[in-house]
Amino acid sequence: MKRTFLSLFLSLFLSSLTLLSLTAPAWGGGWAVITLDELPAQVVAGQPLVVSFAVRQHGERLMEDLDPRINLTHSQTRETFTVNARPKPGEPGHYAATITFPQAGEWDWHIDAFWPPQPMPRLNVLAAAPAPSAGSAHASASTAGNTRASTPMMIGGLALAVALGALVALVRTRAAWAAGLMLAAALVSTVGLVSAAKNGSAAASLPLPTSPVEHGQALFIAKGCIVCHDHAAVSEYRRAFADFSIGPNLTHWAVTPDFLQKWLRDPAAIRPGTQMPALGLKDDEVNALIVFLTAGN
Repeated sequence: MKRTFLSLFLSLFLSSLTLLSLTAPAWGGGWAVITLDELPAQVVAGQPLVVSFAVRQHGERLMEDLDPRINLTHSQTRETFTVNARPKPGEPGHYAATITFPQAGEWDWHIDAFWPPQPMPRLNVLAAAPAPSAGSAHASASTAGNTRASTPMMIGGLALAVALGALVALVRTRAAWAAGLMLAAALVSTVGLVSAAKNGSAAASLPLPTSPVEHGQALFIAKGCIVCHDHAAVSEYRRAFADFSIGPNLTHWAVTPDFLQKWLRDPAAIRPGTQMPALGLKDDEVNALIVFLTAGN
């Protein structure tokens, strides 16, 4: 009887150790944060896209000698494929991969570098424009359409840039002039882009720019903020990390834009010993994240 009990105890003990060995890499010392260097701007099916990223254990120490994979799934057809990433020479802890999407549409993708695979913002892949026949009437019409579309597209793009700048100024100053400038520029941008879409097939194939809040949200995902922070707007992307939080919930983070400017650029300068590293964010990335993080306040 004692031997039977001892055998049962040892069996349960060994089973527990096995389960612990499988789950220990999750949060006990095996988790990492992936930070995409840049958001892909315009992705076209059949054209190579180079993506690069850093991998930091516990969000801090750059990790070398990994063999990351990028898993991609078409959201409509469910077609999948995988691309391997390679270390970037001279940049420890940084990796790069070349992706060529086989078809247009929306693609979901994850980078599997350590544990668990980390989701990246959904990509809208455009269809490649068909090459017109040389000397054909269609080619002439296409060229004319592109010419008609280029001016309003340029005006719309410039106006959009002004609107984004005014929005950042509005967040910082709360001034009435910034609000008026943002609305006026947004109106001009909308008219210009709609006109361009009507006047040329090439212009119509371009995606409309996302709003500053959407851009900031995409950066929140791409820079790995979802690993350590909750935010209601990205709950779908954070499912793999739902039971894991290092930093505060940022859904209604009550801080000023001035504080965020300093914090996002150099967290250790504000709070020595913090686990959040300086990610080398560009000015436009910092501003977009500020707009996103203060949108619900």
